[in-house]
Amino acid sequence: MLTYYITIFAVIITSLLAQAGIGYNQDDNRNYFAVKTRMFYCFAFVTTVILILVGGLRYRVGADYNNYIAAYELRKDTWWSYVVSLDEPGFSIICKISSIIYDNSATMFFICSLITIGLFMNTIKKYSNNYVFSVLMFIFVGTWAGSFGAIRQYLAAAVVFAGHRYIYIKKFWKWLIVVIVAMQFHRTAIVMLPVYFIATKKINIRTICILFVSVIVIKFSYDYILDTMSFFKGVDQSEYSYMQTEVNIFRILVACAPILLYFITYGRYHKKNNPETEFYNMMLFVNAAFLIGTSNSAYLARVVIFTETYAVFALPRMIARESAKDKKIYKIIILGAYFLYFTYQIYIMSSLNNFQWVFSQ
Repeated sequence: MLTYYITIFAVIITSLLAQAGIGYNQDDNRNYFAVKTRMFYCFAFVTTVILILVGGLRYRVGADYNNYIAAYELRKDTWWSYVVSLDEPGFSIICKISSIIYDNSATMFFICSLITIGLFMNTIKKYSNNYVFSVLMFIFVGTWAGSFGAIRQYLAAAVVFAGHRYIYIKKFWKWLIVVIVAMQFHRTAIVMLPVYFIATKKINIRTICILFVSVIVIKFSYDYILDTMSFFKGVDQSEYSYMQTEVNIFRILVACAPILLYFITYGRYHKKNNPETEFYNMMLFVNAAFLIGTSNSAYLARVVIFTETYAVFALPRMIARESAKDKKIYKIIILGAYFLYFTYQIYIMSSLNNFQWVFSQ
């Protein structure tokens, strides 16, 4: 646990320095807009490097670590023509490139962390309206540490996250290309294709009813969906003991909590949101719907890997118009609650709580 806490402390320092590098100017209409200076980009880069190094230089940390070592050994010596013909060839290409750079699975783990965390953090740097808040949420919501285990799925999620702008600007064909690229790392990225048609809607009674009905349909289609997901992931149900394990109720409450905050602040701020903010808010509802709908199976619930990270944008925007005093209170409550959630998740997952460095072996 100490490694995680030291990393969080270092990230707080560097992200605060990055935030200090953001200035504000006025346009002709006296509206303020942010200006990111060289100082911001410098310390945002340092923040990203810290998270990549910790993730990329880990040893036997992550639920599927040993499985990925075996996957690397299987792919590294295959012909290029065979590699690109495999299902989900993106990961196989990374393995092949890793073996050329330096033939060790540690190289593959580092490159995967470089791509995954790099894409997530670069997207946060581009679109966050509160860099420190978003970076800490990226860690506390579980995306950073989660990428240590479900490597291929988080690679796919990072690609989708990097291209999410095409949803709220309504560029379907570009979004389709993003999803297809993500599917080269993990087929389950296809679930984000229909999300386009949901997330571009305004949040109202009709939309909430559609999500509610979707949850019911997923609940009653459990066996069929599990078989379909098993096909897309290319595994048999018997390979995962957690397929029949229900999702922790605490995790469901954490997914639903931001929605409560949305309704608390709705009357004051959310009636005239821009499409970007409306999209991020909608993704909170989609994430909760996905998690509740798949709560019968921790295996199926991994689909929220594609939706949970949007809280890093939604929550800072949700409290942005509060008074300075209320904003500070909200930040303390939100970050404090998610920090406890992060600590709890690390504590209960034996594959994460005993952190080791690759060079210590």
